[in-house]
Amino acid sequence: MPKVSEEHRRRRRARIVAAAMECFSRTGIQGTPVTDIIEASGMSAGTVYAHFPGGKDDLAVAAAVDTVRALSERILRGDFSDPVETVDALIDEWARHRPLLAMIMALWAEATVRPELARVLAEHVGRAHGTVRERLTEWCVAAGGDPEDAARWASGMTDVVRTVLSGTLPRIAIWRSTVDIADQRATVRRVLTAELASAPLPRG
Repeated sequence: MPKVSEEHRRRRRARIVAAAMECFSRTGIQGTPVTDIIEASGMSAGTVYAHFPGGKDDLAVAAAVDTVRALSERILRGDFSDPVETVDALIDEWARHRPLLAMIMALWAEATVRPELARVLAEHVGRAHGTVRERLTEWCVAAGGDPEDAARWASGMTDVVRTVLSGTLPRIAIWRSTVDIADQRATVRRVLTAELASAPLPRG
């Protein structure tokens, strides 16, 4: 019997996780039976369980990791030479990517009752926050701010960005048909612009 290459295993695993994410984004984690994921993946039950012995629990964790990684990659692609424009562009992109937003909502809800999922999300979201903090520090220093003052300011500003996104993205995901996305983006821009004015930059 021919050996399955590591690359083939990775592709097969990625296909299963993608199917899980698609199903979870439609019907939530609790409402998705593993049989739906197996069917969506086009794989056999044996293959799915070979990759994810814990069934839906393992699939939920894998989906969480991939989802947060996708968010982190979007943040890393951002040009923080203008932080307000960067966050606005992220919101615009996520608002147009409905399955990703739905997946985020499903994961947040499930994390309240699954400690392992909550741990994984906290770990990866923490990394994303760290990236934002580093980028904001770099922006402040490049604009003439003292490095230590910039780091302290960036830490607080990152909390503001997190709070703004935590309030805006669920509204767009859950009440998409009634929420004015342009109005939401304008509100975020006003809040962040006001916060940027507090950056410890040379005046004059």
